[in-house]
Amino acid sequence: MSVTKSYAGDGGYPASYYAATRNIIRTPVKLQGRVETDICVVGAGYTGLATAIHLAEKGNKVTVVEGAQVGWGASGRNGGQIVNGLNVSLSTIRSRFGEDAARFIGGLVQEGGRIIRRLVS
Repeated sequence: MSVTKSYAGDGGYPASYYAATRNIIRTPVKLQGRVETDICVVGAGYTGLATAIHLAEKGNKVTVVEGAQVGWGASGRNGGQIVNGLNVSLSTIRSRFGEDAARFIGGLVQEGGRIIRRLVS
């Protein structure tokens, strides 16, 4: 009889700089028994954790489930930089779409960075 591993194998982080230098070591906890929650978020990457935080801040009881470990997938394999850049410059956007559009898009880029920093803290 063969044993089928999950998509994440044993759930451990793949060898990487990020896994080797993380400052928090966690032991995953398996769900057992009945769990009551308002909302279940599947996946503990950037999107899942941000969603869970936003929902919890609004008073929801949120449960996050992950098949491996927090940040195991793509979220744990990127550089994690907050890059306030666009594919075109704000001056190009300004010349093509006007000052209001350039200000709006520039503001969105800055707001995104602020949201990420708040969530991380």
